[in-house]
Amino acid sequence: MPWSMRGRAAVSLTAAALASAAVIPAAGAPSVPRQLGRPRGHTVCAYTEADYQGLLEHIRQPRPLIEPPVESAVNLSQVAWCFYELPAYGGLRVAVEPGRGTASFPYPVQSARPAGEE
Repeated sequence: MPWSMRGRAAVSLTAAALASAAVIPAAGAPSVPRQLGRPRGHTVCAYTEADYQGLLEHIRQPRPLIEPPVESAVNLSQVAWCFYELPAYGGLRVAVEPGRGTASFPYPVQSARPAGEE
């Protein structure tokens, strides 16, 4: 086999090996979507639909009004975030710890801020 054909065969085998090495989540692992190039800092990835679906909104600062409201979120920051039922941090509140997510809030979230900024 000429060198150029051997080189192409090696590249093809390498590409096939890489393609077949899919990452399979561990059993019982939470279904939190992976984000490529995750923003750093106080970032939360919030979604307009449950189960991390719909429009994606990156929340980096306190938000007294989230429009449209969000239904699920992943906290990629180093601090807990609080998600509120009403605008201006009113109504019921759900806290999401760093590195955790919630696939479905008990209500549409209309405001959010890092915990401790009350």
